[in-house]
Amino acid sequence: MNAQSLWTNQKGAVAVEFSFIAIILALIMVLASELVMKQTLVGKLDRISYSLAGILRERQQLYAEREEIAPTELAEMRALAAKMLADMHYPHSGQVTIGLEALHFAPVSDLVNKNKVISLNQTIRDPGCVSPAGDLITLKELSPLGSYGRWVPLYQVTVCLPQSSLFNIANFFRSTDQIVSYAVVMAR
Repeated sequence: MNAQSLWTNQKGAVAVEFSFIAIILALIMVLASELVMKQTLVGKLDRISYSLAGILRERQQLYAEREEIAPTELAEMRALAAKMLADMHYPHSGQVTIGLEALHFAPVSDLVNKNKVISLNQTIRDPGCVSPAGDLITLKELSPLGSYGRWVPLYQVTVCLPQSSLFNIANFFRSTDQIVSYAVVMAR
């Protein structure tokens, strides 16, 4: 065999081309499964944050009408979030961190201007858990005027989990090193 016949010989060309394409297809499938797993985890965190926010908004029934959030409530909510993640078969449920925020307003004294005067702005967070929406005070315009002459209180729950990725492609789409979900609700 000479060099010219090796260059023009087509035997085995399909196998060589298939090996290159198979590697690329396998990489694409792994990346797609990674994205699906991340989106599934984000959906789980969304359900958990909204469930915890529902508990927090029922302060009159569950917390004896106490407006302030106690530090023990943070630990209770974190334990509940970890239990919910464990029930959803997430293996690292103990790594969950949360943040709780409350924003209460004083009764409306000036019915003409209807200024929102904040009577309580409280934030309690686990270290490292940051809200992507910022502090709840930036969302104070979401609070409507209730029929009882007071702006409706707002609550925000943030649930955070550290990212674990095979390829860490989530950093391509996000700027933080954790997956964050939050829910903002009004008191009943």
